[in-house]
Amino acid sequence: MLQTTQYSQLQLMNQPFINWIMVYIGKELLEMGRGSTFPSISQNQLVSIVIGFPPLNEQKRIVEKVNLLMKLSEKLEEKVRENQKNSELLMDAVLQESFEN
Repeated sequence: MLQTTQYSQLQLMNQPFINWIMVYIGKELLEMGRGSTFPSISQNQLVSIVIGFPPLNEQKRIVEKVNLLMKLSEKLEEKVRENQKNSELLMDAVLQESFEN
């Protein structure tokens, strides 16, 4: 059960910010994991990870910026796929023309 102090600290955290932090440190957590069936980390390893939480308004600003950058990244990835497809079509057209002549 959460103590009052822990609960008040949770109110100072933005859930989307926590989600992005987890995405960011997820790889580190997997690398720390040990075990043959599935990787696991000990409680001592988990509590040794220090995560700084900025003020709530800064957390919100960071989340907005990360979300904006993720949308931009998705658009850029779509453009890359589109350009790769166009490049393949162009190469096919060039090869077809060279074999016809």
